[in-house]
Amino acid sequence: MRHLIEFLLLHIVENPADLNIEEIDGEYRKIYQVSANPDDIGRIIGHQGKTIKAVRRVATILAMDLNERFEIEIVD
Repeated sequence: MRHLIEFLLLHIVENPADLNIEEIDGEYRKIYQVSANPDDIGRIIGHQGKTIKAVRRVATILAMDLNERFEIEIVD
C-alpha cells in the first residue's frame, strides 16, 4: 500500500526528494503520514481536496483486495 501511495504522489509533486511517507500501525488500521515540501502540499491536496481524495479512492481498491484498512494524513 505504501508503495502505491508513494508512486502516485511522486508523479504529483515538484520536489520528489522531499516526499516522505511514514507507515504507522494503528489499532484497527494503518496510518500513512505524508510529509512533503511546503510548496507541494497544495498540489497533493488539490483544489477542494480532489487530488488526495482521488489517491485515497485508488488506494481503497488495493486495500479491499488486501483486506486492509488505512488512513492517509497530510503532515506539515
